[in-house]
Amino acid sequence: MGEDLGLLALNGQKPQTMDTMETDVMTGQEFKQMVERMRPRLMQMGREFFGSEMEAEEVVQETWLRVWNVRHSATVTEALVMRIARNCCPRGYRRMSAQP
Repeated sequence: MGEDLGLLALNGQKPQTMDTMETDVMTGQEFKQMVERMRPRLMQMGREFFGSEMEAEEVVQETWLRVWNVRHSATVTEALVMRIARNCCPRGYRRMSAQP
């Protein structure tokens, strides 16, 4: 057990015990910083998928809504955000195709 804690410390991770469990819940400020940092990439993905600025903006908004809703149950990383955005694109396409 002592060796495991030492390895965690070397990797920059905080060891967690039952009495000192920490949560990785994203704060509002961290969320805002991630939105600002990742928005251009998400917009580009939406524009490439739909060819429309308006549809790209909808994908970005839907992505951030979903990220905000899962922030308590998952560690929010850029990879997770991109996966959520990729999952939103086909949904948006189906929604767009269903409109008369």
